[in-house]
Amino acid sequence: MEAAFALLDETKATARNSIIRSVTSSSDFLKRNVKREAKQLITHLAEAWNQSMIIVLATPDGWRLLKDDVRRQAKLMRILFEMFGLDAFVDGFVPIKVELATSKLLKELPQLSMRLQAEGFSLRIGSEPLTAAAWEFLLDATRSSQDWFELKPEIRCNGEILTDEELRGLMDGSGLLRRDGKLLLLDDVSAQVLAMFADAMPASGKKKKKGENELVRVPRLQILDWLQLRSHGVRIRLSEDDSRILESLLNFSSIPERPLPQGLNAILRHYQVDAWHWLAFLYEHRFGACLADDMGLGKTVQGISLLAGIMSGELATAAAPGTPHLVVAPPSLLFNWEAEIARFLPAARVMLYSGSGRSTAEFAAHDIIITSYGIIQRDCELLAEQSFNVLIFDETQVVKNLQAATTNAVRKLRGAFTLALTGTPVENHLGEYYAIMDLCLPGLLGTREEFSRKISRDGAAGTARLIGRTRPFVLRRTKQLIAAELPPKIEMDIPLELTIKQRAFYQRTVEEVRGQVKEAYESHAPAQARIIALTAILRLRQICLAPALAAPGASDASPKLEFLAEQLAELRDEGHSALVFSQFTGYLDLIERGLKEQGFICQRLDGSTPVPQRKNLVEAFQNSAEPSVFLISLKAGGKGLNLTRATYVYHMDPWWNPAVENQASDRAHRIGQTEQVTITRLIMRHTIEEKMMALKAQKLQLYKAILEDGAGGGGAGLTREDFDFLLG
Repeated sequence: MEAAFALLDETKATARNSIIRSVTSSSDFLKRNVKREAKQLITHLAEAWNQSMIIVLATPDGWRLLKDDVRRQAKLMRILFEMFGLDAFVDGFVPIKVELATSKLLKELPQLSMRLQAEGFSLRIGSEPLTAAAWEFLLDATRSSQDWFELKPEIRCNGEILTDEELRGLMDGSGLLRRDGKLLLLDDVSAQVLAMFADAMPASGKKKKKGENELVRVPRLQILDWLQLRSHGVRIRLSEDDSRILESLLNFSSIPERPLPQGLNAILRHYQVDAWHWLAFLYEHRFGACLADDMGLGKTVQGISLLAGIMSGELATAAAPGTPHLVVAPPSLLFNWEAEIARFLPAARVMLYSGSGRSTAEFAAHDIIITSYGIIQRDCELLAEQSFNVLIFDETQVVKNLQAATTNAVRKLRGAFTLALTGTPVENHLGEYYAIMDLCLPGLLGTREEFSRKISRDGAAGTARLIGRTRPFVLRRTKQLIAAELPPKIEMDIPLELTIKQRAFYQRTVEEVRGQVKEAYESHAPAQARIIALTAILRLRQICLAPALAAPGASDASPKLEFLAEQLAELRDEGHSALVFSQFTGYLDLIERGLKEQGFICQRLDGSTPVPQRKNLVEAFQNSAEPSVFLISLKAGGKGLNLTRATYVYHMDPWWNPAVENQASDRAHRIGQTEQVTITRLIMRHTIEEKMMALKAQKLQLYKAILEDGAGGGGAGLTREDFDFLLG
């Protein structure tokens, strides 16, 4: 059929023969008799479609002659065939009958009408002709409050304003307007605008007061969705103040500049000054912010600059005078915040809210309170009674899980402004991004159910629109900004081979784990099955490190330990210090014991290390006169630490999340580092570790799509297919 329709546009015999040969030379026509019949059919159709005949009709008024233009009919069939496919044709081609679902037909009507008109055909629905129309939209948004905009729509079709009845008729989703005996067709942009009105308007079943339909009430922050329609010719009328604010949100360069705060004891880089202007603007207008710079770009000092601006009076306080600010961070970063505030904002009165004897009685006597996420969870009800000015959540990905107790606890805190600091606002899926953005700006993305429904319903377009709504409130800069200020970073993967006994143990375990994963997904809900599967493959990862981790009593020797010891011995002789990361504290035990037996100077930091001791460990490593090794668990020490004494970083066990690994590497490769940094990953060949490196590339694509490319693609954590891939 495709070949026959293609012949409609060819009049030369050579070109027609070329099309027939091209089609019948494919693998579908290898048999000679099949090829012969195909050529005959194509030729027959082409000849029939180029014929014209005169049909003689007898009517009560006499004989009528009708020209039957088959070629024109074939062109009509071609449009239907190309738009709806051969399956839409039913009962053969005589008479022509095409059946489509109503929803599909309505969706394709604009395109169908355009194509038919281009070929000189008209389109009717029943007896009514269908024609395109000129649509104009004006949204009067001059009425607003602190939380809402009231939009008064003015919709014109061919220059005439739609009546309320006509507007309600369009809201039914048909995309058609009856007027003056004609059916007027909505174009795609007009349909999109009306769909937004339909979502925002009250349900039709509710009783409305007279004239209520004339106003659409939308949350203030969601006005950004409507402003995006201006590129499609929609006119939006705003008050002067709202216009200035929203234009600044959408255009970073229009945010007003201002002097650096008095009392800020720091020389800010150009991009940090930009962040100060941005944060000050958002604070003044009571929004919220997510600073998502790469690790090492100084998110802490940028957050402190906002506090300095409020303390100095540069920014009018959004809370009652004397209301303290609250900084919430992982335990390992409490001392870092205390030290950084003392360094950059020495006039601030700082209180560390931790330890067994903690009390809120002294909050009012301090400017800044520093505490941990764990303390927030334990003292949730007590802290919920307090009022704060700025809430700063450092490493906000800690509260990305909306079902977690810590996440629920931090959402009960009351502050005038919320600032999230995280280099990884999305690690696995868009639900995490929603959790962080909803913490900063509650209601921006609607409820979690609305967010999930719109992404599911509208696909990529809906996701892009929702992500676009958050764009003014997320500031992300990569290390490319300071590439000239940082020394080179070299990354390498070192493949190693399992020992004979280690490989035999590994292969036996693969068969066991494969069965456990299969049973988990057959017998449990996906979320529970995923946890079971992760636990099962944990054994494989441990065997790659050292068999003793997976089977007590087995040998603790492994190629990775031998390679690491050799490397560190050479580095020690050359005067270099190194960081060694692992997700397994048991493995750090093996490494620590082996290195100390060989006379290495070692520091060790993991989840069990007390907070005060962490500060001492970091200072001891940074100030050490001798080369040393810092052993760190990935979860406890992969963020917030400044360890520029090290010039070599070793990752002993790969994981599928690139953001976590990069944060760990950036402990050494950050501002303050003056030497080249070498990052080494140890990968066991022909094991699950090689497969994890492939998965890591996929997760990196999701991360970049949302934060850097703006594509807003979907994504999820490890799926059943991922586990099959890992065990394949």
